[in-house]
Amino acid sequence: MAENETVTHLANLGDNQVGGSKGNAPHPKQLYLDQSAVSHLVANNQDWKKSNLGQTILEFQNAGIIEVWASPQNVVELALCSDLSLRQTIAMCLEELTQGRRMYPSWEFIALKDYLTSIAAHWSDHQVNFPLFTDLAGLSQRLYSGGLAHMAALRDYDVSAAHDHIVRPKLLSQLQHLEIMMTPREKLQNLLGRSKQSSEQMNGPSENYEDLTVESLRLKCAELSQKLLGTYRNKSAAQQYEKNRQALIDQRTGPLAFLGLYAALKDYWNVLRSIKFQSIIEEWDKPFPGAEQLEAKIELPDALKERASESKMTYADHVDVLYLIAERHHRLLPVPNLMMDVVMREIEKAIKSNVPPTEGLTIDMDHATVLYFCDIFVTHDSKLLDTLKKWATDDPSEIEAPKCCVSDAGEIRRWLKRIAMT
Repeated sequence: MAENETVTHLANLGDNQVGGSKGNAPHPKQLYLDQSAVSHLVANNQDWKKSNLGQTILEFQNAGIIEVWASPQNVVELALCSDLSLRQTIAMCLEELTQGRRMYPSWEFIALKDYLTSIAAHWSDHQVNFPLFTDLAGLSQRLYSGGLAHMAALRDYDVSAAHDHIVRPKLLSQLQHLEIMMTPREKLQNLLGRSKQSSEQMNGPSENYEDLTVESLRLKCAELSQKLLGTYRNKSAAQQYEKNRQALIDQRTGPLAFLGLYAALKDYWNVLRSIKFQSIIEEWDKPFPGAEQLEAKIELPDALKERASESKMTYADHVDVLYLIAERHHRLLPVPNLMMDVVMREIEKAIKSNVPPTEGLTIDMDHATVLYFCDIFVTHDSKLLDTLKKWATDDPSEIEAPKCCVSDAGEIRRWLKRIAMT
């Protein structure tokens, strides 16, 4: 089998990411199991094929009605699993369900495609190098598919080198959420009062914990969680966060989108050669066709415009332009918006219940991005399920419809039956 056939390529997902058709034959609906759902499948050493959910999935998959996809988030959570037997069991289950070839790319590449598309739509003389983009996304798919296959094949496959890289940002995010819960009203005012220039500070807690070890970060999280036990539930503060949710999402989505696309491109700068940075600066005042109301008002620094006029732009200038475009187009980028919506809704629930989010919240945020691709999102995490349903209901225009967010086999059957009747 050729290298580019080992994993279903991103290009094969089609222009319509949810279903669509190829000739006269409809695409199978794409079903995704987050880690809580796939863990439930193999719980208590049960044969997952004999469970109600497992039998339902196999029945519809064998009939060509659905196909199961895995994601990088499945692989990341498996890499963090300390029970090696359970890790191998879950990996083998996912390998069999996906036939070892259906793996989504990481969210950065999903956001990157929308970002590049927004540039091409805004400034008409630009063309997106989609073949190169697809190749890069395919590398992401093969990387994570390989990791899943190794953990399925080798019980003691060593992934410890990746632990710090994976866990540290999760703990830093958890610390930020805990700090918000300690003084929610004060933090809200600080966040709303921040300027655009300082919005990247939302990426971490207010104190500098970068020099702490992962274990020290865990202890700090435990310390703040203990302090929360003596505080009261703050429903009114939660309502204030809910009232200002969109403002907070708007403030953070641009920086998040930029971090994602920069992570995807920092080693592949040649993908951006088709972007004419100088002409973008010259035509910066041009409104986005048909979506002016979704644009943020962003001004270019005079020094940057001057260097562009003199054809003296540097690499750093190009990076700055990418950031400013992300800020300007952030409402046109569904994936970062979904991620921030999940975070804000979870923080609202945490403040209301006085139960802090775990470090898994950022993993939930990454799992949620799969809703961009899949038709059926299966989770046993009731909080995440509730958030995804509300997000899709509140702003269904941001993702293709219809979508199905469920927790059991019966809901899958009912949804597929309704789809078949439409």
